[in-house]
Amino acid sequence: MKRTANTIPASAARSYRCFYEPASSESGLLPHVDLDAEDGSAALHAAHTKTGHPIARVERLERAS
Repeated sequence: MKRTANTIPASAARSYRCFYEPASSESGLLPHVDLDAEDGSAALHAAHTKTGHPIARVERLERAS
């Protein structure tokens, strides 16, 4: 999924990947949504709001150097 625009200042926002539990998952792989948020809790809440599904885990994405 594409990242969505948000109102968090770029200096405070971090990138997160949130894996959610779909209604049915035959493949065993969890789909995910990437978004920017202030912290992991905010990312979890935003992902749940966006997908409407329970969030299995949240990972912060680091920039490669």
